[in-house]
Amino acid sequence: MDRFHSINWQGLARLKDNWDSYGAKPLDKAVIAKAREMWLRIHAYGEWWRAVPGSDGSIQLELHEGGWDIEMTITRAAVGKTDGR
Repeated sequence: MDRFHSINWQGLARLKDNWDSYGAKPLDKAVIAKAREMWLRIHAYGEWWRAVPGSDGSIQLELHEGGWDIEMTITRAAVGKTDGR
């Protein structure tokens, strides 16, 4: 099974304003692209990476496997977006 396609990248891209009913921001295409790029670099180190959207428009990549807990967050600032949208 190709784990890359098990992450619903298109679903993340379709999240709208207030997707969590608490005022969450939609995910910027650049944040999604950077998360996919990072995933391509790290997926060999664990099969079960998850991409979790953050209410601030970030994406957190998570791996919880074999006693390891690894989490990294890709933010708008990390991709050069500082305009608040």
